[in-house]
Amino acid sequence: MSAAPVDQAARDLISRDGLDQTLFVEAGAGSGKTRQLVERIANLVMSGHARLGEIAAITFTEAAASELQSRIREELELRSASDALTDEQRRRCLTAVGELDLAAISTLHGFASRLLTEFSVAAGLPPKIHVLDEVSSQLAHEERWDRFVDGLYAESANDAMLVRAALLGVVLEQRYSGQTTMKDVAVELAQNWDRLEALVSAEPPPIGDLDFSEIDAAMARVCGLLPHCTDP
Repeated sequence: MSAAPVDQAARDLISRDGLDQTLFVEAGAGSGKTRQLVERIANLVMSGHARLGEIAAITFTEAAASELQSRIREELELRSASDALTDEQRRRCLTAVGELDLAAISTLHGFASRLLTEFSVAAGLPPKIHVLDEVSSQLAHEERWDRFVDGLYAESANDAMLVRAALLGVVLEQRYSGQTTMKDVAVELAQNWDRLEALVSAEPPPIGDLDFSEIDAAMARVCGLLPHCTDP
């Protein structure tokens, strides 16, 4: 018979003895975190502390969420077949198995999407809202950027700003690999849109007239040197 882990008391607290406590668990890879989480959820359900629909289990990836859901189902089905359970405990486990496909076992993005979908009106959002995946989000941003650039060049009121940007070397899109552009800035702003209201003024600062007097004076001095250029 194998010896109990040295941290067995901590494992019992997570999965069985601390069901009414808020716990923060830090552990390395392969130490059994998922197993403890599965047992904690199963014990919460079996003991009547919570229904499965009242539990949110959040993971980092879709694959991890799918695995967690499968392992919870396996654990609940295994317990429901055990003779050690009371009729009430068995009923709770079987009810949880039936509710598993509707349980909030997902990634953080998936959980947020679920909340916004179910309570869109309360959140001030239109019905049937859906969250774009990474590829769709990137494509949508590309389309917005193209429309923005087209509109930028279409408005004659932007001519002075575009000339100023060209003189300062402010580039809209890449001309060579690795070049930093305003499109990169747009990506950063898009990813942090919720933080912009306090940082960006509603009215853009005015752009003054461009002063070419120093350039004109320099060119005049260069032209004045032409009589001194005697070497063909």
